[in-house]
Amino acid sequence: TELQELCDKVPSFDNKIAFDTLERELGCKWQEVYSELGPDPVAAASLGQVYKGKLHTGERVAVKVQRPGVLRRIALDLHISRMALIWLEESGLNGSEGLANIVDRVGQGIFQELDYTREADNADAFRRALRFLNFVIVPRHHAHLTGRTVLTQEWIDGEPMKNLGEEAQLKMVQMGVECSSAQLFRTGLVHADPHEGNLLFTDTGKLALLDFGLVCRVNN
Repeated sequence: TELQELCDKVPSFDNKIAFDTLERELGCKWQEVYSELGPDPVAAASLGQVYKGKLHTGERVAVKVQRPGVLRRIALDLHISRMALIWLEESGLNGSEGLANIVDRVGQGIFQELDYTREADNADAFRRALRFLNFVIVPRHHAHLTGRTVLTQEWIDGEPMKNLGEEAQLKMVQMGVECSSAQLFRTGLVHADPHEGNLLFTDTGKLALLDFGLVCRVNN
């Protein structure tokens, strides 16, 4: 239950800092591209938080803004972890080898998540790969409103599994199993962070996949 909070209910950071980050990334005042935004985040996770907004065209969007200073903090944490594991390995206390490689692999994935342009590209690749599954929805992003620390994508109406009744939960699980099987055995492109905060049961009864910051490719 406690770990569940990390999915989308991490304490948010200050809205002014978030909007300053957004404007710095986009190079203009947010009112120039969004007719509505916020005022408070609808979700907050470890690396960023999401606002509900609307473009001047009337399209509703989700706007994800990266936490300030997160790159430096994660780099420091990884460096300390790597030093500790190297010491443990050299001490011979547990007989393990190559422990620092674990940190390197984890760090590689985390740093990929910190580039939202990569996340947007991953989502596009995922949508193309799973186009044969008509019950899967991957939100489209707006390239001109997306940068390394800001991601603007279409808003998806839906609910996480915890808010659903038993029948809807069962349907969501069935779709999730079929979608995961297709990723592993057919496309080879796998969503590597499929926790409850990244999956929605849409108002139209489909499965929406969110947050493509971390994906992996497997050989079929």
